[in-house]
Amino acid sequence: NVMHFIASIYDPLGLINPVVVSMKCFLQKLFQLKLEWDEPLPNELCLQWERILKGFENSTVELDCLYAYKDFNDPYKVEVHGFSDASKDAYGCCIYLRFIYNSGKIKTVLVTGKSRVKPLSNQSIPRLELLGTLLLARLVDSVKNELNSVYNFDTIHLWTDSTIAYCWIKNVHKDYKVFVQNRVIEIRKLTESACWHLVPSRFNPADIISKGSSPGELGDLWFKGPAFLNLPETQWP
Repeated sequence: NVMHFIASIYDPLGLINPVVVSMKCFLQKLFQLKLEWDEPLPNELCLQWERILKGFENSTVELDCLYAYKDFNDPYKVEVHGFSDASKDAYGCCIYLRFIYNSGKIKTVLVTGKSRVKPLSNQSIPRLELLGTLLLARLVDSVKNELNSVYNFDTIHLWTDSTIAYCWIKNVHKDYKVFVQNRVIEIRKLTESACWHLVPSRFNPADIISKGSSPGELGDLWFKGPAFLNLPETQWP
């Protein structure tokens, strides 16, 4: 029943990914307990599952599917902004398009999100953060390939709140252990035209993915990105 409910959510673009990842983390707990197929959930997990389902009651999620308002008297340039994060349970990323109109108006819209439940092998938080940045690098590359025929991207900005992962990516003059080195090489290759930045956790929408969320808790930070994207670049963190 748990697997059936999770599989029934059709969200190929990951627009409500924080909701799905919280349920996948719950499912991982069931696998770790090695419960039989028809075995009832232990009482504590049953209550936890009921709380997850309760978050769906009377919850409506509305999405802005119109990326840009086309006004030939008010042309715009477009930027890609991607964010990544990791926690002890999961890691993930999300991508936004930021439209800067000549009139001064700015619009930011969520394009896609992706997440992974943490591997069962024990991985440190810095390594999970690195896996989050790799997931972001791959997703940005996919978005570029899909939307290049529609938009001419002026710049690509990628954000992480992990100082360690940021330094691994930026420090090109140092070799690391195999796990880190292989992933850093791929990240640099996929994002050679992008600018990497550090972002405070409170402004990082990917933090919502890594921790999970109920539908009713998804707000502007998730759907529109951090508020600083509505400001000039000189005022970004």
